[in-house]
Order: sequence, then C-alpha cells, then structure tokens
Amino acid sequence: MGRRAEPDPDPQLGGSRAQFWQTRYDLTRDVVDRAIDRHELAADADHQLALELLVAPPHFRALLIRQPIEEGRIERMVDTLQHGWAGQGSARTRPDSP
Repeated sequence: MGRRAEPDPDPQLGGSRAQFWQTRYDLTRDVVDRAIDRHELAADADHQLALELLVAPPHFRALLIRQPIEEGRIERMVDTLQHGWAGQGSARTRPDSP
C-alpha cells in the first residue's frame, strides 16, 4: 500500500499542476514508446516512472543540496535509466556501451 501526499489545499492549483504533469507524462509516453519500438527499452518500460526517475535527481541536486548539474551527470542518468530498462536482446544505442 502506497503513501499519499496531503491533498492540495487549493483545488484550482492542484488541477493546474495535474494538467501540467499529465502533459509531460504524455510526451514521455511517446519517447518511451519509440524507444520500445527500436528495441532500446524493454516492452514493459513505464513512461511515468521514466519521467519521475529523470526529474527527481536534478531536482534533488539543484533544490535540496544546491549542487551544480553537470552535463556528464545528466548523460549518466539517462544511460542508467535506459540500460536498467533494456530487456535481454535490446539494442544498445551508445557505441561505448558493453
């Protein structure tokens, strides 16, 4: 059973926030679906989880520990996500990948 955050005290703001993130989830679904079609990700890759896994680390780094986000770090995050979800037999997209 998962934990739920407290309800938004402002329903209009909550609705706007939900709409904002739903748009991002929809865009992420397109990206993940294309990667699945190219056999870069496993067929069961979750587009919402992908977005959350990509958003959370920079958010943590910039807002909570106030550290810079270097380009190499972002590339490693994307590679880690992609390779973590790559199913057996998935194509590797980076030439330096094992």
